[in-house]
Amino acid sequence: MVINTNVSSLRAQEASTNTNNAISSSLEKLSTGLKINKASDDASGLAIADKLRTQVTSIKQGIANGNSAISLITIADKAMDEQSKILDTIKGKLINANSSSTSADGREAIRKDIGKLLEQLDNIAAMTNYNGMSLLADVKDGKLTGKESSELTFQVGERNTDMISTTKINATTSSLGGGSSSVDKIESGETAKLSNVAGGTLDIQNKSGGTLNVAVSGNLGKLTAEGGDLVITVDPNDATLIAKLKDLVSGTDFTQGTGADKNKFTLDTGKTVDLRAIDFDSVQLRSDTTGHGFSAKETTGFEVKNLELGGNTDNLTVTSKQDLKKGESTTVSNSDASQKLTVATSSAAMNMKVSGNLGSVTTATIALSIEGTNSKDVAALQKLVDDGVADITRDATNANKFTIAAGKTVDLSSVNLSDAKITSTAANGNFTSTATDKLVIANNSEDKIVLSNIDAKSASKLDALKNLQTGELTTKVASDYQAVVNDAISQLNGYRSDMGSTENQVKSAVKNLMTSATNIKAAESIIREVDFAEESANFNKLNILSQAGSYAISQSNAAQQNVLRLLQ
Repeated sequence: MVINTNVSSLRAQEASTNTNNAISSSLEKLSTGLKINKASDDASGLAIADKLRTQVTSIKQGIANGNSAISLITIADKAMDEQSKILDTIKGKLINANSSSTSADGREAIRKDIGKLLEQLDNIAAMTNYNGMSLLADVKDGKLTGKESSELTFQVGERNTDMISTTKINATTSSLGGGSSSVDKIESGETAKLSNVAGGTLDIQNKSGGTLNVAVSGNLGKLTAEGGDLVITVDPNDATLIAKLKDLVSGTDFTQGTGADKNKFTLDTGKTVDLRAIDFDSVQLRSDTTGHGFSAKETTGFEVKNLELGGNTDNLTVTSKQDLKKGESTTVSNSDASQKLTVATSSAAMNMKVSGNLGSVTTATIALSIEGTNSKDVAALQKLVDDGVADITRDATNANKFTIAAGKTVDLSSVNLSDAKITSTAANGNFTSTATDKLVIANNSEDKIVLSNIDAKSASKLDALKNLQTGELTTKVASDYQAVVNDAISQLNGYRSDMGSTENQVKSAVKNLMTSATNIKAAESIIREVDFAEESANFNKLNILSQAGSYAISQSNAAQQNVLRLLQ
C-alpha cells in the first residue's frame, strides 16, 4: 500500500470531473433546447445546420418579397381596371356621337366630356405608384414622359436567379390605341401619326408648289432627301442630340452648320443618313426646293405636323412603298387618283393573287394574264372580250385565263376580282393600276413584289381623340375612333392579363417557398435541436453518476486512513 499517491481518489476525481462536465453540457442543452450550442458539440452538424438556417432565412425573405409583389401588382391592376371603365364609358359616348339623333351641340358636349375622361386616364397613369416607383408609365417630376414604365422584377427565392418579372407598361393616351387608317395627305397645320410596314418606305412630298416645312417626332429610320437638300434643325440646347447627329456627319452628304447654326444639319439631295438609333422628341425638317420632300425607310413610325410657313397652305402628299416577299399578303389602297398604284417585280416572273377592283390596268413591256377562280370573275372578264374591248383576249387552252397585251391599257373597273391569279410570262412583268379601293394582294412569285404609291398608314392614339378641337367630333370621327378605343381596351387588357399571370406566378412561388421553408426548418431542427426525453434521461443518469462519484471520492480518502493502523 502507498500513501503518497491516492490513485483511487484520483480516478474517482477524474470520473467525477468528466461527469460534472457532461452534466454542465446536458444542462446547457436542456436550458437552450439546442443539441448544438457550440462548434465542439458537433462540428459537421453545426456547418450543415447553419447552412440550412441561412437557406430558410433567404426563403423567408423571398416569401416577403412575393407578398410585397402581390400588393404592388394589385395596385397596378386596380388602377388599370379604373382606366378600363373610363374607356368603356368613352366607347359608349362615341356610339352616341355617331347617331343622327345627337345634335352638333350634343356632340360638342360629348367631345368635352371625352377630353376630361382621357385626362383622368393619364392622371391615373401618372399617380399610380408603389413606394415612389411608377407602375403604369414612366413619370419624371410628376409628369408623364411618354415612355414605358420600368420593368418590374421580383426575387422570389433564395438565389439571385429566382426572378419573376412583368412586361413594361405605358397605359397612357399617347400609347394606347394604335388603330390605323389610310392617309394620302396632310393638310397645312394638321398632324398625322404615320406607321410603317416591315421593309416599307414612307414618302412625304410637297408636290403642290410649296416648300416642305414639317415638325417630326419619333424614329425616321433611314432618311433620304428627295429632289432637294433637306435641313434638319434640332433644339440648340440639346447637346446630346447634336453630338449624336455630329457623329453621322459624312463629307458633303451630311453636314453640320457652324456657329449659331451648329444645331442645323443638311442632307444632300438623293443622299441617305441612318437615323434608326435616334428617337426624336421634336425636330424640324425643311426643304427650300419647291415640290420635294423626303422618304423614310425601316422606320418604326413617326408623327408629322405640316407647319404653315409664310401663309403657305399647301398640302403634303404621303405615300408608301412596300416590299412583299414570297408567301406574304397585304391590304393596300391608293386614295390619290392622280398617282397610279405600281406593282413591279424584277428577277422573276410575276405570280400573285388579287382581290378587289384594279380600275384601269396598264402593262409594261411584258403581257399580263388574269385567271379567274370563280364563274363570276370569268364572266365579267369574258364580257369585256365580247364587248370588243381592245388588247384583252381569252386564252385558247384555258377558258378561265385572259391576257392583256404588253404596253396596253385595259379598263377593268367593271370587274371585282376575288382571289384572281395574275401572272407574267417573264421577269419585269410590271403594271400600274388606277385602283382607289382596297386591294388584297398575295405574292406567290419567287422574288419580292414592290408596291409603290400606296397610301401610308396613320396610327391613331387616344391622345388624338383627347386633343380634338371645337367642332371636330363629327359622326365620321366618332365612328373611326371606336376602333381606336377598342384597340386601347385590348392593349389595356393585355397589360392586365400579364399582371394577372405574374401575380398567379408569384402566389404559386410563395406557396412552394412556404412548403420548402417548413421542410428545411424541420431538417435543421433534427440536426440542431435537442430531444428533451432523451436528454432528460441522460441528465438523470449523469446526476446519479455524479452523486456516486462524490461517494467514491469520500470512500477512497477514507481508505488512506487504514494505513495509520499499520503504524500503531
